[in-house]
Amino acid sequence: MEPLSSTAPAHSPPDTSPLDTSTLRTSVVICTYTAERLEWLERAVASLLQQRQRAFEIIVVVDHAPELLARLEQKPWPGVTVVANRYGRGLSGARNTGSALARGELVGFLDDDAVAEPEWLARLSRWFSDPRVLGAGGYVKPSWREALAQGFPPEFLWALGCSYTGLPERPGPVRNLFGGCMVVRKSVLDTVGGFREGTGRTATELYGCEETELCILAQERIPGGRFIYDPAAVIHHHVPQTRLSATYLWRRCLGEGRSKARMRRATRSALALRSEQRYLLRVLPQAFAGDAARLLKRDRWAAQRLLLRTVGLGGALFGYALDTLEARRRR
Repeated sequence: MEPLSSTAPAHSPPDTSPLDTSTLRTSVVICTYTAERLEWLERAVASLLQQRQRAFEIIVVVDHAPELLARLEQKPWPGVTVVANRYGRGLSGARNTGSALARGELVGFLDDDAVAEPEWLARLSRWFSDPRVLGAGGYVKPSWREALAQGFPPEFLWALGCSYTGLPERPGPVRNLFGGCMVVRKSVLDTVGGFREGTGRTATELYGCEETELCILAQERIPGGRFIYDPAAVIHHHVPQTRLSATYLWRRCLGEGRSKARMRRATRSALALRSEQRYLLRVLPQAFAGDAARLLKRDRWAAQRLLLRTVGLGGALFGYALDTLEARRRR
C-alpha cells in the first residue's frame, strides 16, 4: 500500500453508495504479536464467532512473530484465516495486511485483547445504510479490577486503549474512531492508502494516532464523509495491572505526544488537534478542579488521580514539544 501523505495525488472516489445492511459482508481483522496474549486472542475470536450478525470472515494477522504464527496456523478455527504481516513491523503494517486481504465491503478491526459484545458488529454495520458514513466505531470498556479503577483518572483511559471521559454520550459524528473498535468501508481504506507505516504501536514503542491520521485524511479527500461514534456498540478491553502505574502512563503519554506532533505535520489539517484543544481547555480543567474539591473532602483516591493526571498531561506535552523540536532541528 502507498504511504499516507497530505500531498498525495488525488485518488478515485470510493464507492459510498448505500449498502443493504441485511446482506452486508464484513471482514474483521485482529492483529497480534505475542503468545502472552494468546488466551485473550482466543476470547476475541470467540466473541466474533458469537456475533448476532456474523462476520463474513475473520483475519488474524501475526506481526513478525514466526513461532506464534506457526502455533496459530495449527488451530482449528473455522472461518478464521491466519496470516503473517506482509509489511513493516507494527500495528499499521499488520492492519494494512489484513485490510488488503479482506473480501468484504466493510473491514472491522478488533484488538487482540478485547471481547466484543454480541450486538457489536450489527450496531456498527447499520450505520452504513447512509452513504456519507465512512466508518463507525464503538465504546471501549476497560476490563480490570474495579478496586484499582478508582485511582485512575477516567479522562486518561485513552492511554489504556479505552473510551474516556469527554467523549460524546450519544451517537454522532466524530473526528476519529478507536482503531481497535471500528468498522470502515474497504473502499475508503483503499482510497486513503491504509494506515501510514511509521505511526502506530509496535512491540517496543508506545506510539499511536494511526487511526486518527487515517480518519482525518479520509474526511479531507471525501467531501461530506463522516465517521460515527456509537457508544451502544461495546467491546471489553483487557487492562493489565501493570498499565495503571505512573511509569507506564508517562511512557504512553510521551509516545502519544510525539504521535500528535507527527500527525499534525503529516496532515497539516485544521482537524489535526481540534479534539485535543477541547480536551485541554475543558475536560482536563474540570477534572482537576473536581478532584481538588474531593481531596478537601478526604477522598482517598483523589490524590492518586491528581498525581496520575499530572503525569499524563506532562508526558503528552513533553512528547509533543520534544518531537516538534527534533523535527525543526532536522530541517
